[in-house]
Amino acid sequence: MTMMNTTSPDPVDHNTSSLDQSDSCDTETHDDSTDETSNDHDQDNWAQDTEESETMERLHEKFNALLQERKEEKESFLRAQADMQNLRKRLKKDQEETKNYVLESFLKDILPSLDSFEQALDSVRTSDQASYDGMLLVQKQLLGVLEKHGLERVPAEAGGQFDPNIHQAISQSESADVDTEEIVTVFQHGYMIRERLLRPAMVQVQIPSSTHNLTENAEQSQDLGNQSESP
Repeated sequence: MTMMNTTSPDPVDHNTSSLDQSDSCDTETHDDSTDETSNDHDQDNWAQDTEESETMERLHEKFNALLQERKEEKESFLRAQADMQNLRKRLKKDQEETKNYVLESFLKDILPSLDSFEQALDSVRTSDQASYDGMLLVQKQLLGVLEKHGLERVPAEAGGQFDPNIHQAISQSESADVDTEEIVTVFQHGYMIRERLLRPAMVQVQIPSSTHNLTENAEQSQDLGNQSESP
């Protein structure tokens, strides 16, 4: 009797198959997880870059705002400084004008006294030499004190040239001996304060006569005629 040799098939290793499937799933899951992690990382980087860009923009705007504020404050300070300087100048000018006004008023009030003193000097000029010398000394001292405060006599003397800006002619006469208006007599002295006229000098003036002017004009015309006839 022939006996059949029956070979049983190899048993299937179900555990190994399950492990392979598990490893495959794990690999796929790991790959998906890696992709998600990468995407999350990229998103985080983009968000961080965006935030940093916005932060830098805000800082830049704030910096520009601070610069503008500093510029405006500097301009405001310079304007205030200029206004202060102008105010000081105005105050100084007002003080000078007030001082000059008070001094001018005082000197105008004292001029009649100087005139009276001048008349008293003239009255004793020839009669009492000692009194005249003493009064003359007092007058010089008084005028010296007033000159320290800016008072000056208007230049006016007999034989001097008449200047209508500082002299007032109260009388005049013609003369063939003068070519221009000349002072003959000074009746009252004039005074100035710091180149500003307080009172003009009262004088008598001698002016060229009409005959003298006609003769002079005729001579000038003759000279012009001779020049025109010259070759």
